[in-house]
Amino acid sequence: KMPVKLNQLISIEISTGKILQDRFSLLFDFKNEHGNSVIKAVTQHVCIDKQSHKTAVLPEEWVSMLAGRNSAE
Repeated sequence: KMPVKLNQLISIEISTGKILQDRFSLLFDFKNEHGNSVIKAVTQHVCIDKQSHKTAVLPEEWVSMLAGRNSAE
């Protein structure tokens, strides 16, 4: 998008992306001091059972909390 300089003021908007049974994504929009988007990023988060190390269903309270955020689905 645009170059970012050392010591440049950046704000970060974070929103919820897709929410599936065992995973969700977070969307990041980095903006400069003028409000212009300079970097966009997505992170994927997968729920893993700590005993079996296999994917597990997201806890319902997580799904409710994530769905209540500003979703970008």
